[in-house]
Amino acid sequence: SSSPDGLVSILKRRRASLDGLPPESEIATKQNSKRKVRFSEPEDGIEQDEVGGDSCLILLLLCLVTVVISIGGTALYCTLVDTYSNICTDFTHNVDYYIMNMRRFFEGLRRWLPLRT
Repeated sequence: SSSPDGLVSILKRRRASLDGLPPESEIATKQNSKRKVRFSEPEDGIEQDEVGGDSCLILLLLCLVTVVISIGGTALYCTLVDTYSNICTDFTHNVDYYIMNMRRFFEGLRRWLPLRT
């Protein structure tokens, strides 16, 4: 099963005699077959299981900081720069909505868990 003229297989190495190239020397073939790969593990003393909990906490804190910065930045922009822009009116409506829902939640908590003084 030979390939038609002009087509070259990328899966098989062609024989040197067909390519018109000189055959590989035995020394080059032996050097290629003697390649060794050595793997080593880093010795930092920390195992993957020990890192998992801390990285999850860092991720949650990073998300919280991102939300606080974005809300704070939008509030600062609306306070100092352009109070009546579409962004600021939408932001104000959303803040009012979430604050109203938080008040309802805490009122419901007070009803179910009365504080004893």
